[in-house]
Amino acid sequence: MPNRASPAETLSTPLYTHSGTLDFTTRLSKVLARKVGKPVYVGNSTSFASAGMGGTVEEEMEGFRRVVEVVMDLLDKEKQASP
Repeated sequence: MPNRASPAETLSTPLYTHSGTLDFTTRLSKVLARKVGKPVYVGNSTSFASAGMGGTVEEEMEGFRRVVEVVMDLLDKEKQASP
């Protein structure tokens, strides 16, 4: 959720914690909340363990970047379609 007192900081509360995906999900929700300026709810069960190099930091960051790109693209398209 955006923090109106400090726009650079976002607020996050996990509703369900699964230690393997909690960090990724928290980071993703904070980035999206900051970009859209609205509260966001993010669910995640992504595992990079079976990725090409076994789930390296680079693979996780590439996945993270792509998720943000796709979500922002979808939100932009929705905004343009709205009257």
